[in-house]
Amino acid sequence: MGKPVPAGREGLERISYKHLFFDLDDTLWDSRRNAAEALRELFAAFRLAADYGLDEDTFVTVFQRVNYALWDRYSAGEITQQQLRDIRFPLVFTELGIKHLPNGSEMQAFFLATCPRKPHLMPHALELLDYLQGRYRLHIITNGFDDVQFVKLDSAGIAGYFEEVVTALRAVCQKPNRQIFDYARNRTQAAPTDCLMIGDNLLADIAGAQNADMDHVFYNPGRVAHQATPTYEIHCLRDLAELL
Repeated sequence: MGKPVPAGREGLERISYKHLFFDLDDTLWDSRRNAAEALRELFAAFRLAADYGLDEDTFVTVFQRVNYALWDRYSAGEITQQQLRDIRFPLVFTELGIKHLPNGSEMQAFFLATCPRKPHLMPHALELLDYLQGRYRLHIITNGFDDVQFVKLDSAGIAGYFEEVVTALRAVCQKPNRQIFDYARNRTQAAPTDCLMIGDNLLADIAGAQNADMDHVFYNPGRVAHQATPTYEIHCLRDLAELL
């Protein structure tokens, strides 16, 4: 596989980075797979087929669609963390044709207790971290919530790779706001030119890093078409080792 091409920087000398800032969900931790496993356990525990006549695959698909849309709204500042959690399951069941959900809070609690404990990482994430450890100072910048993000890191066995884990709660703002990136740089005492952000979300990670004048890598495993101009774009995490 060829080396990733720096977008708009062909022929320029590669910058030597010192600090790598990773997004967590869907960049390192496989949110979609882990959520699907937790949802299938929830589906069985709450008897959604027997009591509501639902199809398991349809339930998982609708939840994933609703959940990602709500996370986009959260990143855009349109809803709060609590609102995201409060409306997530009601919206899913409304879309499935069930208007009265008697135990939505119990489902939410079950999901929050189960999903973060799933261990699955994105392909080649662990071998990439093994390669980078000792070569770079590694950190996390995440819009995820403190009560689950640290559980995810521990469950996946990757907490020890990172010096700083910057969450929206700790920074009192979320990506794509420049302030969370400035907060991360202040925490790590990193010069802007020493930093590289790696993430899968064009709004939160890529536009956010651009707002903060930080070089960035768009991790695009699905090869989604877009009009953005990231510093770099990769389709496999192994490509990051070639880039660096």
